[in-house]
Amino acid sequence: SADEPCGMCKGQCQDDTQCQTGLQCFRRIYLEYIPGCIGPGNQGQNYCYDPFAEGSGSEILLSTEDANCDDKRRCEKCFGDCNSDDECEKGLYCYRRAGFELVPGCAGQGVQGRDYCFDPEDIDGGEYR
Repeated sequence: SADEPCGMCKGQCQDDTQCQTGLQCFRRIYLEYIPGCIGPGNQGQNYCYDPFAEGSGSEILLSTEDANCDDKRRCEKCFGDCNSDDECEKGLYCYRRAGFELVPGCAGQGVQGRDYCFDPEDIDGGEYR
């Protein structure tokens, strides 16, 4: 709760205010991997976590602001909402999401369903497409 915030890898948060300072609420539907935590936890249960924990792969937090990307004002890495690769800076691609999927090279979950620009070099092996 907001009165007694949860610590790292502790559960049943509904939003970031229910986590200790510096932590965020990782929202899950199934048994999605939570960066910095060990074990599967309970299916569908949200947990507090550090978005910059080992395993997140980034020092850039996904933006929660809509940058209104388009082909004239292209978005930078970890910014969105993009609708196509042409709306991202040169060398970046639009990572399309349905929920809170982790975006390669970006920390945190961002906004549910928002598509973000990412660098394909941040994918293991550097292969995209």
